[in-house]
Amino acid sequence: MGRLLQAFLIAVCLTSWTAQGRQVPEVSVPGKRVSPEWVTPALVQQIGFRFVDAQGNLKAFEIRSFRQELEKRREEIRVNLERNLTYLEEKSPDKVAKKIKKQKTLHYYDLILDWLGQLESGRHLSFADRIRLIRRITDLDAAVKSDIDPDNTVVQKLRHLQAFSHRYRISKSKTPLGEAANLVNPATGLYFSQAELEQLKAEGKDLSLFDPPADNGVLEVQQDVSKNSPTIRFINGQNPLHQGIELHYPADNKVYFKEVRHRQSKPKLTVYSRKPGGKKQEYKLKLAMELHGEPTSAALSNALGIYSDLTRYTRGVKMVLGEVTYEEFKRDWNSYYSSYDLDRLIEKRGQDSEGNYVVFIDGLLEPELNEKILKRAGPWYWGDGDHKYRREFRAMAIFNLWIHNTDLKEGENNKLILKMRPDGDYDFFYIQQDLGFSFGYLFRERPSDYPWDIVSHENSEEVIFNYRSFQPNSGFEHVTWADARWMVRKIAQLTRQQITEAVAIGNWPHQAPYDYQALYVEKLIARRNQLVKAFGLEGARDKSGDRIGLLSVDNTVEENAVVSEKWGVPGYTVDFSPGVQARIIDPLMAKIQRGLKDGAINLIGAINSVSLEPDWFGWDEGMIARVILNINRTIVKNPMATSSEDAFIVRDDFKIGARLGYGLVVSGDVAYVRGYSLIYPASSRESAMEGPRHLLDVMTESYGQMQDRLPKGHILIHESYLEGRGRLNLDAGPISVGYEASLSRFDLSRSLISRRDDSRILLMEDESLYTERAQKIYTKLLLLKITHLKWHDQKGEVNRDAYELGIEDAQHVDDVIFANDFSEVKKRGLHRKMKSEFWERVSNINLLGFWKKKKVIRRDLVEVSRQDDSGRWLKDRTKLVVDVGAQQAWRFVQDGEDHIKRIHFSSELNGDEPIDPLMKLSFIHMDRNATIAELESGYLPFVDGVAGVLDFLDFSPRLHAKQDGYGELLVNTSIEYYGEAIRRLFELKKEDFKNLLKSQIEDRKMVTVSSGENDREEEHSLYRGKWYTTQSIDYAVDRFFRYYDDIEAAAGFTEQVEALNIALYKGAVRAGASFHPVVFGVLNQWVGEENLFLESHISVPEDVENKFPGRVTFYNRIGEQRKFSKERDRLLFDLSEALAIYQAF
Repeated sequence: MGRLLQAFLIAVCLTSWTAQGRQVPEVSVPGKRVSPEWVTPALVQQIGFRFVDAQGNLKAFEIRSFRQELEKRREEIRVNLERNLTYLEEKSPDKVAKKIKKQKTLHYYDLILDWLGQLESGRHLSFADRIRLIRRITDLDAAVKSDIDPDNTVVQKLRHLQAFSHRYRISKSKTPLGEAANLVNPATGLYFSQAELEQLKAEGKDLSLFDPPADNGVLEVQQDVSKNSPTIRFINGQNPLHQGIELHYPADNKVYFKEVRHRQSKPKLTVYSRKPGGKKQEYKLKLAMELHGEPTSAALSNALGIYSDLTRYTRGVKMVLGEVTYEEFKRDWNSYYSSYDLDRLIEKRGQDSEGNYVVFIDGLLEPELNEKILKRAGPWYWGDGDHKYRREFRAMAIFNLWIHNTDLKEGENNKLILKMRPDGDYDFFYIQQDLGFSFGYLFRERPSDYPWDIVSHENSEEVIFNYRSFQPNSGFEHVTWADARWMVRKIAQLTRQQITEAVAIGNWPHQAPYDYQALYVEKLIARRNQLVKAFGLEGARDKSGDRIGLLSVDNTVEENAVVSEKWGVPGYTVDFSPGVQARIIDPLMAKIQRGLKDGAINLIGAINSVSLEPDWFGWDEGMIARVILNINRTIVKNPMATSSEDAFIVRDDFKIGARLGYGLVVSGDVAYVRGYSLIYPASSRESAMEGPRHLLDVMTESYGQMQDRLPKGHILIHESYLEGRGRLNLDAGPISVGYEASLSRFDLSRSLISRRDDSRILLMEDESLYTERAQKIYTKLLLLKITHLKWHDQKGEVNRDAYELGIEDAQHVDDVIFANDFSEVKKRGLHRKMKSEFWERVSNINLLGFWKKKKVIRRDLVEVSRQDDSGRWLKDRTKLVVDVGAQQAWRFVQDGEDHIKRIHFSSELNGDEPIDPLMKLSFIHMDRNATIAELESGYLPFVDGVAGVLDFLDFSPRLHAKQDGYGELLVNTSIEYYGEAIRRLFELKKEDFKNLLKSQIEDRKMVTVSSGENDREEEHSLYRGKWYTTQSIDYAVDRFFRYYDDIEAAAGFTEQVEALNIALYKGAVRAGASFHPVVFGVLNQWVGEENLFLESHISVPEDVENKFPGRVTFYNRIGEQRKFSKERDRLLFDLSEALAIYQAF
């Protein structure tokens, strides 16, 4: 019934507005532009249910609601931009105000709100003027939203595969959405109605002779495009979009480096040159790919009157780096474009009077044009608004087929540009900003792959094209025969000279045996001829009166355009080799190789030992002989990255040793093991995975000689230990699942070497005696033992000496690495001593790297000593450190999630009294494909609950999103409890907690829940905007206080702290083992805002492009953060975790 009513209302709207909607706002006279405004069914549907009613009256309530939504979105961007600038970038108030004033997205919202105001107040406006405003509002509204299409999910891969399986075709008779609805009757200046168009077809009229309005924003309507010069319109910018815009390119091919663009998917730099007079002109400098396809596509489009961006291919681009060294530039490049070999793109590098420089072999310069006149708002979408009903949008399908552009994303490669007119108003232009994925078949710029034939075959019903694309697109399935024929007429008007000129602008290789320039000219003409024949235009007259004929084609050009090897054309950086080999087989083999490598690393990392059976050596069956071997590379994303250079943390491990003993089920043995670990930052997962194995250099070369070759910021660990063990072992043979329990005593020696800057080396010497109880479940595969679950607790003592050396003393590090000899190091200044009594419990689950979980509880009681002036060691302070935490991760294909929870307490002690204690709680979530639902029902309510503030981050994900998700996200929330807060936590009573909770619950309701055949009533409680089952809250509170009660029974401060940490970690949970936000929200209320610091941040990892609205991240904080010396935690960290080690140094 609802759908019938909706259809009726639309019909009423169309019937009552037909006459008005087809009126011309401007009088149609010769020489004056005709600018009719038309009501499309798509816009009617939007208008009918958002802005106007069936009688054509404005819907004031709905418009006010939309205004409120716009104002909310704008304010959320403004508030978070202000917080970003104030707190994260620490800008002054004046700079914050200036930055906000210049923020482009906020300006676009102001434009939309202004137009909405005109719509609200414009009772005198004609319906056509209202439609013009509504179209502007809807198109710009779509452009400012966040458009993130996650490419790393299985569902998305299947969508791409489904799109690829479909060959594009055009029916000769079907019109799924009718004929184009914006065709102008040249006699009246009005739009044809669908009935009129059907009548014209019945009379045998050719609808491909009718044009859309001149100011359509996609192309310039011209009767004859054969006179258009690609050079004048594209290179010189003489077209309606760029008319009046100053255009400048560097005459000497010299530009100055500004930044590596970390916001792009393809290699781009921001550079600038100087105009006459000294003013800067900025450019995007594109490298490595699409250097020829993009300018050729754009030149051809400009010849047809289609608007595009302006670019220029340039050889020998000299880029001045100035004081930036090549190594620094390369490191920055690799932080985002590590899969592109920078050295291969460079002709030479050196120094001159302006500093360091590089000369690129070739590149593509795209000038940044006057933003006051040309405003690049954001994407437009093929299926949005009335685009599906407009001829100019429909006809673009044929142009993209002709150049074989297979990257037809729904919106990402399109750009809505607002050009300011002299009267202050704007003209809207809709361009395809990225046409470079063309002139191949499946992949860009592949001369040998680009087909001679554009038509696969045809029959009486349709034309089927020789074209496939991986990109789902909603804009082309409704293109009619007349729409396609209209664009074919334009393509047919292009002369051989125009096509040759456009291809030459692309600067393809043009010398035998790689004369791809001539090859492309002939293929374009051959494809043009096929279009003419397929659409029945051979011999027909074009709009200028000339007959359309076929152009001659020279197929022999292939003799001088042989297939190249990968990067095989001298003097060019683009790979012209066949796409199947270069882009399918080679990457597939690389992916298989990488997958095997990943699997091998995960598998080897899980292998703990290789057993040698006694009968191999002729020994008794009870003898134990085992080689202990572990080689592993662990890569973790760094949630606390300070720049793109440490977006990932890598840990390489090598451990080797031997174990000898005697026994069957119950046994005793002794083991000696030596191991090395190297921890260092990496800019991308690819560079981390494919990077060199530096650990081999460490073990075979002098540290003094090779330290500069190691990654910047590395930490090297060398350890050896002797273990005596008693063991119970149960397994069923050479291939079986086994169980092992053991009690061991360890004597450990360890050294840690850190070089985090260019001036100093930090060394630590550890000596430790400790006892370990352990259990594990494993799989035995002949010689291999793969551990799946391991649990251990350790208790003992660590003695640590810490030293600091200058870089000039690096040669003495070799004595530490190879002989564990610190004698020379000690002569150069002992820094401090530490003695720690520790207890630790760890459980680990690892399913071959696909799912992992680790829990840690650790307590350290530390004595720190210092030397006085006479060299005597004096006790400086005693510290208590308690850590409780868990890490959980899963991976499938490229999808996955990481969740880190940690409660960390540290305090100096005066006897048993704390001095300046600090408890820090961290909740970190890294989601590779965060959906709106996950944000709305998971991450944001968690943050609101913990903060005790509704809409704490001022982020409404559904309002800002064009699609259903936000791609890869990093959600980081932390709480710091200071001394008074910790004291109040110790004083908390259950009754006080429940009273405070009761005052915080905003509402309650009963909900009927179906369970099998019976229904039951369930109470829900509203807390900070989210409904929770009252039962789940009560369960979490009761569980928390079950553990919390241990505080009263604790003997002394140390045990109290440990009990509090465990109560917070184990007690404040809900189903799924995540922390319950209500519990922490009430606790924060209890301790008081003045006694804590809380901050939460939703952002993207350093290696991911930020596509949030306005490119802001979402941040807020409560309280004032207190400063503590970093030394309070530097000496203590979990040496099993690469991230903890890296952050500690």
